[in-house]
Amino acid sequence: MIDYWQIYGYVIVVLASVYLVPQIIKTIRTKKVDDLSYFFLWYTFIVHFLWCIFNIHTISESGVSTIPYLVNSGLRTICGLILLLLFMKYRKKDDKKNMY
Repeated sequence: MIDYWQIYGYVIVVLASVYLVPQIIKTIRTKKVDDLSYFFLWYTFIVHFLWCIFNIHTISESGVSTIPYLVNSGLRTICGLILLLLFMKYRKKDDKKNMY
């Protein structure tokens, strides 16, 4: 029998994992980061990186399969890092207003 809740969970993991992709695409196309917050980007990256560490620890300690959560956190960490690097690449060097 098909477990629809499990399928629903995996769909949510996929959708939640790629939530920054549209912003990454827009940033690459326009080469503008004027409306992005540096603090938000760092915060997003750090939070998802910490979630990755927690999920790896949970898998190794308890054997509980948190692999979907690990994939989710991993993809979010990668997307956050890409966006953070794009911000650093495209921001104006003398522009301090978008730092927070």
